[in-house]
Amino acid sequence: MNEHGSDAEKDFFVEGVRLYLDVDEVMSQFRTCVHDRCTRVVEKRLNEISQALGMHWKNGNLQDYRYTYSHGPLHLGTCVKIESLGKTYGGLYCVLEICRKHDGVAYGAMAYFWRDNKKLGRDLWEPLSGCSSYTWDGEEKNCFLGWKREVSWNEIARFGEHLNGAIDDLIACLRSRFAKRVLP
Repeated sequence: MNEHGSDAEKDFFVEGVRLYLDVDEVMSQFRTCVHDRCTRVVEKRLNEISQALGMHWKNGNLQDYRYTYSHGPLHLGTCVKIESLGKTYGGLYCVLEICRKHDGVAYGAMAYFWRDNKKLGRDLWEPLSGCSSYTWDGEEKNCFLGWKREVSWNEIARFGEHLNGAIDDLIACLRSRFAKRVLP
């Protein structure tokens, strides 16, 4: 191949540059839309979640969240991070999950806890491990407990309702496990 490539290659490159920018702009707008929807749902429920956990989270603690797992799902939403001395140790995440599955696309509404170190927060983690609908002990130090609602293509416009349902499941678990206990 010469330095300039074939005419078809040049045309593809030039068209690709324009399309890439257009797609990137649409993706950015979509991420903003998902973050906004998740934030609206979580802002209405955060006080209830905080009370069930015995935490003191406020709407001002919410942050936009985006994570793409290698060869796995994309999570877009909002989170409340648990931090100390400038390091994030975990948090509560409320997200839209999107992934390719069986030659199609799968959608889910998830509310989950993630922590960076298994040794941290055992008084919170161990009681919750029995009521999560989705549990992952990835690497030895990472843990994940989640409540997930699968969302069909024809229900994706009502994503907020499904996220509320996942949060309902999370709160029911918290209340059953911590009914008479308040955490510091």
